[in-house]
Amino acid sequence: MELKIRYQYTYFIYPFIIEKNDYNKYIYKLLKDPKCKLKKFDIAKDLSIYQYFLPYIRDYMFWSFKYTKRQMEELEKLDNELESNFLGTLPCTIFDYNLKQNAQGKIQNEDGLFFDISKIQLICFNTGICFLLFKTILDGESNTLTDVINFNYKFRDITSKANNFKEYENIKIQTNSFKDAKDISKFIEKLTGKNDLAEKCNIEQERFITYSYACISQEDWNENSDIKAIEKTFFKFFKMLPASKELNDITMEDYFNNIPNSKYIKYGFSNIGTVLLTSDINTKNYTVLPFRFENEQLYSYILTLYKKIYLSKINFNLDKENSEEEFVDFTKTLWIEETTNDETGKQLEKNWEDKLNIEKTFNKIKNKCDMIYKSGNIEKTRIKQNIIILILVAIGLMIFYGLIN
Repeated sequence: MELKIRYQYTYFIYPFIIEKNDYNKYIYKLLKDPKCKLKKFDIAKDLSIYQYFLPYIRDYMFWSFKYTKRQMEELEKLDNELESNFLGTLPCTIFDYNLKQNAQGKIQNEDGLFFDISKIQLICFNTGICFLLFKTILDGESNTLTDVINFNYKFRDITSKANNFKEYENIKIQTNSFKDAKDISKFIEKLTGKNDLAEKCNIEQERFITYSYACISQEDWNENSDIKAIEKTFFKFFKMLPASKELNDITMEDYFNNIPNSKYIKYGFSNIGTVLLTSDINTKNYTVLPFRFENEQLYSYILTLYKKIYLSKINFNLDKENSEEEFVDFTKTLWIEETTNDETGKQLEKNWEDKLNIEKTFNKIKNKCDMIYKSGNIEKTRIKQNIIILILVAIGLMIFYGLIN
């Protein structure tokens, strides 16, 4: 079933980790890059973000809301080293990366998927955990949801060393921004480094996390539509499967569409991404909703991914050193704080946390910390007991030899 697209975009998210001792140097490197610009948030311009997040999280991720225009100008007057040291003290810093367009000609291939990279952003937390985001939009006016599904399926593996594109190998991924897939991989490595620490923390480095929006025509999704067929296509969309995948029975528990006053909205979740499918039967579905999805909801998703990766990093550190203090700090600063009072936002966060097994990971680390603490106390008690025994033995010997009356 071909579902015509009215509007779509996909964010491909690449997480990476900078060694904490090198974090300020990394921020300095970004500040020196003329294509990289510090993202400044303004209440008038970014009102939806300001209102969406509760105060603690708003300050945690979007510190510039509290700064006046004059204060921001004073910050920009600092040399790169002083500015990087200052930004290194803040929990989160965001950069926009302005990629130069190469105006490459497109290869004439009827099976080609042409796309533009319209936005690149870096979101950096001072724990060293960072995210590189690419916003892609398919070119052309006759794209279908099948095209989006196939593009997402293929592009998310574009950095994989094992990627041989067995399926849809006749589809050519082409963009004006890069010459080919290898060019994209080189760009990522140049911007993020080798990422040895991410691999050690068991963070996927050869696949993007996918965050995708698509609005289909009301001609294809309305009261008289074949809902079963739409659900099968939607299932492939949020499970990141190829469109040609044969499906028998599908389980649709990994989505929700309980948005008030609209049944033409479906959010889908997997452990490798999130999608939003809408119909243009409602104007807000392709005006207001895609804006919210790539702003406040996207930043909320990044924060949830950050929690997951931060816990993985803490777990890795616990295996080589006692990092209970880092876990306690995480619990005090992020774990107990609510993100938003927005009902849809709270539902999204719950689904993301469930799919990413965040609570399970948290409890696993908590149990490990408890064991370390108990083992430490047992060891301390054993040492104290041995000291007492040695003292008693020494006193006994001294009495025996008449050194003590």
